[in-house]
Order: sequence, then structure tokens, then C-alpha cells
Amino acid sequence: MKKILTGTLSLVLFFGAAHAQDSTKHFRAGKERMAQQLNLSADQQKKMQAINQEQHKEMKALHDKYQNQRQALLTPDQKQKMETLKSERKQHMKGKMAQRDGKFKKHMAMKRGAELQKQLNLTQDQKDRLSKLRVDAKSQAQSIRNDQSLSQDQKKEKMQSLRKDQQEKFKSVLTKEQLDKLQSLKKDHQSKNTK
Repeated sequence: MKKILTGTLSLVLFFGAAHAQDSTKHFRAGKERMAQQLNLSADQQKKMQAINQEQHKEMKALHDKYQNQRQALLTPDQKQKMETLKSERKQHMKGKMAQRDGKFKKHMAMKRGAELQKQLNLTQDQKDRLSKLRVDAKSQAQSIRNDQSLSQDQKKEKMQSLRKDQQEKFKSVLTKEQLDKLQSLKKDHQSKNTK
């Protein structure tokens, strides 16, 4: 029963804190949007900010009050266990977020690659050759990362050399018109990012 109570309490506290952080970010962005949409004067915005700060203080005081009451119920061992559970949960969530971010980045890279293939009007043979080059490059990069005989500087140098070599190989697959189109797309992309 104690394990269930401690686990439940830990999850409630963790999710409450995480929700509060997310809520604060969304609330702040929402306040700014609302001020713009309502066309609040500088004086109104200042008064609104004071009200929001007062509300935040009261909410924090209330949270602290109940947090202290919950903590008072626990033995020192239970408090230590709760801290361990919080830490484990935090690490688990970090791993989940990193995994989700990695999947998203991979998805976006694949989407951009498909769009680029369409814009360059690649033939199936070109797509196959480029795909093989990417697989080879990925394998070589993995070998460099796993090579324990290399220092970090040596690995960095080899990775840069690999990238340059791969770029040349990629270019060799494209026609002159496709290379020109690729350069044009890169310039457009750079100009959008500098604005």
C-alpha cells in the first residue's frame, strides 16, 4: 500500500510540476497574444501584468502549502524514495523527448529529401545511386564514430573529409541542369533564412 501511495504521490507531484511549467509558457504566450488582439494600452498591460504577478504569487503559496503538507506525511525513507522516483521519471522523460525529437528530425529530413528529388526531377536511377551513397556515407560515419583509436579532433577531421567527399559524389550523379537548380534552391533557402 505504501508503494502505491508513494508512487501515486510521486507521479502527481511530477506531472503537476511539469504541467505547471507548460501551462506557464502557454499562459505567457496567450497573454501576449491577447494584449495584441485586444489592443491594450501600455497602462492596461502594466496593470494586467501586476494582476498576473499577484495571481502567480498566490498560486505558488497555495502550491507550497499543500506540498509541505504532503511532505509532512512522509517518513525520511519515503522522501528519499520519492526523490529517486522523481529523478528516474525525469531521466525517462528526457529520453522520450530525445527519441521523439530524433524521429521528428528524421521525418522532416525525409520529407525535404522527397521534395528536393521532385524539384530536381531525378530519374529512378539517380534516386537509387543517391540512396546507395547515403547508406555508404552513414556506414562510414558510424565507423568513424566507433573508432576508439581516433581522438575527437581526428574524428571531426575525418567526418568533414567524408562530408566533402560525399558532396562531390552526390554532385557527380546530377546533370548540369540539376546542379544549377540545386544551387538556385540553396540560394533561395539562404535568403529566406537571413531575412
